[in-house]
Amino acid sequence: STQSTWGRSGRIEQMEYYYETMLSQGFTPNLKAYNALLSAYGKAQDIERMCSYVNKMEEVGVQPNTGSYNILIGVFAKMGKIDVMEQFYSALVRSGLPPDVFTFNSILAAYGKATDLEKVQSTWDLMRNSGIQPNVATYQNVIEAYSRMGNLRMMERMYTEARRGHYSLGVWAYSSLLSAYCSAGMVAKVEKTFDEMIAHQVQPNVRCYHSVLKVLANSGNLEKMEKRFRELLASPGNRPDLMVFSILINGYGPTNHHKALEIFRSMPMSRVVPDRSIYTAIVDFCKHDPAELGPLLEELPEPYHSEFTALYGSNVKPKKKTTPLR
Repeated sequence: STQSTWGRSGRIEQMEYYYETMLSQGFTPNLKAYNALLSAYGKAQDIERMCSYVNKMEEVGVQPNTGSYNILIGVFAKMGKIDVMEQFYSALVRSGLPPDVFTFNSILAAYGKATDLEKVQSTWDLMRNSGIQPNVATYQNVIEAYSRMGNLRMMERMYTEARRGHYSLGVWAYSSLLSAYCSAGMVAKVEKTFDEMIAHQVQPNVRCYHSVLKVLANSGNLEKMEKRFRELLASPGNRPDLMVFSILINGYGPTNHHKALEIFRSMPMSRVVPDRSIYTAIVDFCKHDPAELGPLLEELPEPYHSEFTALYGSNVKPKKKTTPLR
């Protein structure tokens, strides 16, 4: 129990000391202790040490359980090492232990990130044919997977199935839905999904606002874009990030460069520092307006001030010289 607690808190040195003390006193660590060690080293991505404890388990005759294999499968799934993940899944099956929903959640997430449509579908079918019921994380994994692959039909099918099963999907699932609809330029679907999310009492995160703002900006619906931006500013726990400002500034573009400049100048209030792409865009949008371009160039930090002044300084009207009164 002590070792498990230390493992969850990441105190690996204390856990190692406790393990060595048990051995020195003639005790054999049990399965729970080994699982805690596997989990701690897995979270630290110390693969060599994690695998060493797999070998030690075998040496002392402690048989892994499904939870042990889930730890190993999960670690390699998150690392994207699908071949090793599959090896441990095969070892689990050969051992006669039953995989559970946590086993399949890790595998589905890995195949989704790898955009392997065939393996996502075959793993889902295997899980269901084995009589294993999905949980919320399972649905969120497959929704994200199909979103990443642009397979809207299967994404919507999984979402509908989850809703009918009364699963309380979280922001992760809705963010994936919004991202897919945004990439497809489906303004109505983005707005409908965002409103459903609010109706289901799921608090949007800034990534959700990225999709909503971007699809509205791309469609030229600046009034709605501004409305959603005000909602973001009023949203508890959220604040605009670099992506939000980039979407807004590029959404306004050269036609609405005065508003783009206003947004650009509001960035410090949100403690967001512009990057090169934003500096380039705002100068480009203002380059044909000498009244705005001059002050803007003066505001830019180095090296951008020198760089853009050399490019566009000739567009700035020279200040009128005043003759002193005598």
